[in-house]
Amino acid sequence: MTERRRERLISWMSEAASEFIARSVALPGTLITVTRVLVAPNLERATIYFSVWPESRETEVLKAVRAVRRDFYEYAERKFTMGQRIPVDFALDHGEKARRKFEEILRGVKPKGSP
Repeated sequence: MTERRRERLISWMSEAASEFIARSVALPGTLITVTRVLVAPNLERATIYFSVWPESRETEVLKAVRAVRRDFYEYAERKFTMGQRIPVDFALDHGEKARRKFEEILRGVKPKGSP
């Protein structure tokens, strides 16, 4: 698969997952955001990463998203034409959480010489 086609696939999966989660897994008082999609080079597997706010509901949202994974395949097939079905998993994006924590720490550090 060419890099261009791979990037198009990743973009398509991100869009489809975002729309699907918004419609199928919308839990009151939560914000679920697809942050990135990783696709294995041989198209053997794809992982869709997402973040949840508030963080206290991450486990609940992860269970809900994984419970409707089969429905995601059907939604994706209706919305987009794709030659083969790629096994998809959903996972919490711990990298995004670490990045936010790092930013909070940096905001708390004052430059030398500041009051």
